[in-house]
Amino acid sequence: AFASDYVRLYALHTHGGFYLDTDILLIKPLDSLIPHPCFVAFQYTVSSPYWINNGAFGGVKGHPFFKDCLDALEKHGHSKVKPYISPKLTTDILNLKNKDIKYGTQSIEDITVLDVDYFYFYQREEILKHTIDELIAGLPSNAIGIHLYEGSWLETIKNKTWLEKSYIFCQKVKTKVKLTLKSR
Repeated sequence: AFASDYVRLYALHTHGGFYLDTDILLIKPLDSLIPHPCFVAFQYTVSSPYWINNGAFGGVKGHPFFKDCLDALEKHGHSKVKPYISPKLTTDILNLKNKDIKYGTQSIEDITVLDVDYFYFYQREEILKHTIDELIAGLPSNAIGIHLYEGSWLETIKNKTWLEKSYIFCQKVKTKVKLTLKSR
């Protein structure tokens, strides 16, 4: 997964086009996104460090957003112990461009940020409760795809070292505490 985070950005920067995680189920063509020089999408309606995802994104060759993300990923580093996962990276780079991002489809410079309806209308818990046909029937009219949150990139916890497990646990607790305090 860490290699794919870099490769997707490099490919889009070098060639342009669309990138979709393997667990995005397309229900409409991507044609409506062609006019956008660059696009990403909210995966949540409530602000968080992982608010905007790049599991479905794209743009023109050489778009500065891709370079900004590549530079940040190279600067921060990326490892199992200290991951810089793509939603955090995407959100961080967009926050540098606009510190007061509000939820909803919008442009930040020439980057279109789509609302959750386009690819992330359902969260993982909802997907597990319904058939694909039920999910498709419940989508809003502007939906292009459904992120199925299969997590094929995840390693099982048993494959992690004690240190990795401890670090991941601490990061989860830290994030939950921050989000809880922020919502008060």
